[in-house]
Amino acid sequence: MDPLDLLLELRRQLGRVESVWPPFDLALHSMHRALRPGAELRLTTPSGVTTTLTDIVGAMISEGAGTLIPGAGIAVDAGRSILAQARDASRARRALRDYPSLRDLIEDCERLPDTSVKLAQVAGRVAFMLTSELSHVTASQRPLVVVFVDHLERLQQSGDSPLGEHLLNRLAFRLPYFLFVMTGRSRLQWAEHDATHLERRGPNCWPLLALENTTEEPRQHAIEYLSEQDAEAFLEESFRRNGIEVEFDLADRLVADSGGWPIHLDLMVAAAQGRAEQERPVRLEDLAGPLPQLVDRVLKDLPHDQAEAFRAACLLPYFDTALVAKAGAVRVGAVERLVERSLVRPNAASQAAPTYPYRIHDTLRRIVREAGSGPTHGWAATDWEHHSQLAVEEAQRRFEEAMLNEDDRGAIASLALALNLAAENDVFGSWFPKAVQDSPGVRALGPLIPSRTRPSTNVEIVDLLDYIRLRERGQSEDVASELRAVMDRGHAIASTAGLWAAYDHRRLGRTRESVDVLAELADRFPERANFYQFQQAITLTVNRQFADALPFRMRLSDDLHRESVEFSTRRSHGHPGGSARHALDRADRNRSRRYKIELWGDALTYALREGELAVERAREVHKIAIDAFHDVAQAQAASVLGQLLLFDDEAFAAACAESAELSRRRHQPYASHATLLLLGGWARNDDVLVSEAQSLASSTIYRGSAWIPVEIGLAHLGKAVNESPTQWIEPVDEVEDRWIGLLERIIADARRRGRDRSSSTGKAGPTAAG
Repeated sequence: MDPLDLLLELRRQLGRVESVWPPFDLALHSMHRALRPGAELRLTTPSGVTTTLTDIVGAMISEGAGTLIPGAGIAVDAGRSILAQARDASRARRALRDYPSLRDLIEDCERLPDTSVKLAQVAGRVAFMLTSELSHVTASQRPLVVVFVDHLERLQQSGDSPLGEHLLNRLAFRLPYFLFVMTGRSRLQWAEHDATHLERRGPNCWPLLALENTTEEPRQHAIEYLSEQDAEAFLEESFRRNGIEVEFDLADRLVADSGGWPIHLDLMVAAAQGRAEQERPVRLEDLAGPLPQLVDRVLKDLPHDQAEAFRAACLLPYFDTALVAKAGAVRVGAVERLVERSLVRPNAASQAAPTYPYRIHDTLRRIVREAGSGPTHGWAATDWEHHSQLAVEEAQRRFEEAMLNEDDRGAIASLALALNLAAENDVFGSWFPKAVQDSPGVRALGPLIPSRTRPSTNVEIVDLLDYIRLRERGQSEDVASELRAVMDRGHAIASTAGLWAAYDHRRLGRTRESVDVLAELADRFPERANFYQFQQAITLTVNRQFADALPFRMRLSDDLHRESVEFSTRRSHGHPGGSARHALDRADRNRSRRYKIELWGDALTYALREGELAVERAREVHKIAIDAFHDVAQAQAASVLGQLLLFDDEAFAAACAESAELSRRRHQPYASHATLLLLGGWARNDDVLVSEAQSLASSTIYRGSAWIPVEIGLAHLGKAVNESPTQWIEPVDEVEDRWIGLLERIIADARRRGRDRSSSTGKAGPTAAG
């Protein structure tokens, strides 16, 4: 950029508003004749008369010349200073008097410095003469001056050149009455302190250009891509203007394919020109195939390291800078420079956004990858495969680190990333199935994985993603059948899919189907036969078949498994003692984060019934469950918190609302929700809550052993429900008495807790009479 050219163009446009701009004209003329002696700048006045800058300045320095007389032939001596030629009564003398800094500026213009930096500084001072003059004009009379700058990235590319972005920065700062509209592929960094290549920088100079400003104008806008309507209009007009005959729906299909990306649309027009034939209209198939020239256009302004980083980013559905650096084997600095460009978008729509803040438009990703090695420095198929593997390895490292640090959200985000990479690049990791099993919450992965896979996708990946999507759908007979189908396909996730098919049958009350699937799993995977036999016994106890479970329990070789079945049976009969400690022991020995959290939720319920639970522990598990998207444990924790705080109106209401919402998401309500309503109504003399618990129990088709205390409590309060078949191994009246005493103790503990809270805070006591 030449500073003089910019100022001369500005003066040409201003000549259409006013014939003379005294301080600006005097300074600009001095600069012009110093840099381009003998050259003339031709101007047009508002009345349409043609003149020159020399004529204008000549009129100003002549004695008594108050108005411009175009072509009057008033001479300006090229060998003498304008200051020396200005007559006492001239307009030039008045300008020197009114603008004290003008004299020094004219002298500096007449002996211009020999460095480009100082030249740009002088140009900025010349521009400021316009600002000084406009400051004396009332706002309603000032001309509206708009300066368009495009393509800004070409100036930003040469940030070490003072005549690039430096010059523009100086001029914009010294022309505050002008509106600068700057467009380019990269954002402006003028509001950042570290933009050291600029004279005027930082938030004090440019407060509204800070990225944090998203509402006030003027500010930075991401223009995004064309709307469907604009993109279609562009294509149709381009085809018409170039005389290209196309299929009637070609524009529609190209718009859908491009996503409104202007460069893509422009190239499609060029491709259509080159492939048009006389015999028939251009079809979509004529424009198919790799587009290396488009990729070259996209990358032509990127340094090589940023281009490599960009290709690596095109591997990834979303990313952070360190991930791209690993995947592309480039420096993090190159990626940090890349994300400043408009090619990179915020990843606001994804649940993983807090962890992975960036993404590349999917259409752009596809075009770059399909171009292969065609573009300059393009990647071949083996290169894409290699870098995909690097990305998966980094995702695995992050997942394992998050699991080690009990960072549940980080683990889910990293595993989802790995699965997306696998689906897009056919890079299957042997660690995937175990990672899915051990991850904090499989259902949380569902929204983060691809909704569809390609026909060519690796079958192991297909089955793994099918399993996750099925788990996300919740329990139903259809889901259990489809999980069984995944099991029968015999791939890496088969045993896990079969186990969850058995779990779903169990929760639906289909005891025989659950036991049969588990027996088949024991035959097909004999190395885990003891575990599947243990699950058969648990299935029977959960479904109240305590007597039938006994033979299975006796056959178990693992002491921990045998104890689990025994504790399950005892709990159902109102003997909670030792269950909490046993659940925590099992959690300590288990590698699955999901199952650990589930056991922690179970342990809360057991400890509450044992009378040995602190509110703080319940809140801790509650938060862990929420972070891991673990609905089962969250429902347990919410119910337990409500039972602990039955006489804290606010806490109890919040627990009931949360528990109700979690139950609504499920195929049938949680027994823990009904338990909370029962105890709340019992403790607070609220028949509405008790009736709601009764309604839930009555409408639930299958009630497992977790519903036993609800049924017994309702019967005690005169709200009996239909019986569920149960193989009691103790007299039922003793079981009922034991449960009634246990539930009454929970209420008494909550009442005492409420009184303690009231005395410590000075607030009124519990609202219920009890």
